Amino acid sequence: MKPDQNRSLRFAKTQTRIRAAFDMADPVDPPVMVWPLHYIAWGTAPDRLPPDLFDKPEVMTEFQTRFCEEHLDTVDDDFQPYLTPYLGTGILAAGFGCRMHFAPGRDPSVAAPCVETPADVAKLKMPDPERDGLMPRVLEWAAYMRAHGTYPVALTDSQSPLDELILVCGHERLYLWMYDEPNLVHDLFAMATEAMIAWVKAQKKVTGAALDECRGEQGIWAPPGCGVWLADDEAVNLAPSLYEEFVAPYYPRIFRAFGTGILHFCGNGAHLAPILRRMDGLRAINTGPMGRPANFAALQRGLNGAVPLIYQEVSPRHPDRYFGELLRLIDLRGVFFAPQVCDLAATGDEGGPVDVVQDRHAAAVEILAALRRLIEAKKSAVAS
Repeated sequence: MKPDQNRSLRFAKTQTRIRAAFDMADPVDPPVMVWPLHYIAWGTAPDRLPPDLFDKPEVMTEFQTRFCEEHLDTVDDDFQPYLTPYLGTGILAAGFGCRMHFAPGRDPSVAAPCVETPADVAKLKMPDPERDGLMPRVLEWAAYMRAHGTYPVALTDSQSPLDELILVCGHERLYLWMYDEPNLVHDLFAMATEAMIAWVKAQKKVTGAALDECRGEQGIWAPPGCGVWLADDEAVNLAPSLYEEFVAPYYPRIFRAFGTGILHFCGNGAHLAPILRRMDGLRAINTGPMGRPANFAALQRGLNGAVPLIYQEVSPRHPDRYFGELLRLIDLRGVFFAPQVCDLAATGDEGGPVDVVQDRHAAAVEILAALRRLIEAKKSAVAS
């Protein structure tokens, strides 16, 4: 059998496992992938990070392809490789007018908000993917990756309307306006929602992906019918009443434009579970408990089996201890395991990242072995 046929068989088995988890089937063989953070500068050893990574599409394509190939050759997990035209988390915010900051060795970021007063909101216009901010560069690089790359091309980092509006307005202003200027905030969310839909459609037109196809976000392949992914990390800062009023009404519009969608946040979102459980079009939640397995377990209980969960955070420094606690607290049904692994950071025993020095692919082998061993022990205990 040829190597490419081996990989095709491997990917087919992975997709079967992922579909079963999405369908909340019996957890006979839950998906386990150790995402090698293959497009993000953060956590990458300096000698592996090209100085012109964010300057040239050919350098980015080679960088991502190399990490994917090394992972596939070293780690026998459920990771499905893809390429991402990644220029930071603020692409939509830059389209609205925020200035981007590029620093050597770091991921691009938004330099400062571009909206300071309600009057500034009135001046905002819908971003044009062909003209505004970094959007044209993302589309150009997506086209390059499609033409010259080995793997499918995914969306660039997909921050949610909430996350992007935080970048556009700043935390304090947006949160205060929820109390003082609620109609203004609804106008902002309505505009950001339509901008997000248009931006995702523009990217899919270039990458060739179907509207209801998600080729990979945060390392995760999704089955057909699920076409978009939103990073909603700011959600954990909001009271349920604010999330229900200002955020939850808008995301179903995005999800339904692409079949269904996946929502990501890090931290403790258990207080939002009753709202998320009712959210139309939400296909799965990707969440990292930030070193607190109890956060993941509390969210699972709050969802009451209504939404599959993808466990994902920077892999723990002591995998047997950490994953042993996680698996003790949760039900395997509808759960994916997708820890992230990088060269210079891990999740510490007290929560939050700690500094390490490791080879991410060698570390991924250890993480994968620990997870699979503990999952089998959990399944055996349940069966008995």
